[in-house]
Amino acid sequence: MSQNTDVTPIITAISTVITGIAGMVIAWLLYRLNKYQQEESWVKVYMRILDSFWNDPVMARVRYWINYDTAYSELRPVLQKREEGRTTQDWPRNNRDAPL
Repeated sequence: MSQNTDVTPIITAISTVITGIAGMVIAWLLYRLNKYQQEESWVKVYMRILDSFWNDPVMARVRYWINYDTAYSELRPVLQKREEGRTTQDWPRNNRDAPL
């Protein structure tokens, strides 16, 4: 009976250490899972936006301007006209004021 009492504190200490290590490992794994899910959700949203841009028939003209340098030439006069007479003070201070 005295041998059993001598082993009990050792077994208790070992089980406490194992439980502590297991808790730290589980916490670390949950942290990594959360970080992965956050990154994955951002990528999914970005891919959905990108997919809608490249498949939207309304955006075909914009895709044409982006893909072909020669197509950009039809935009050049419009952009130059827009830029004439503007100074840096004319530009909007934040995105809410930006003209569409």
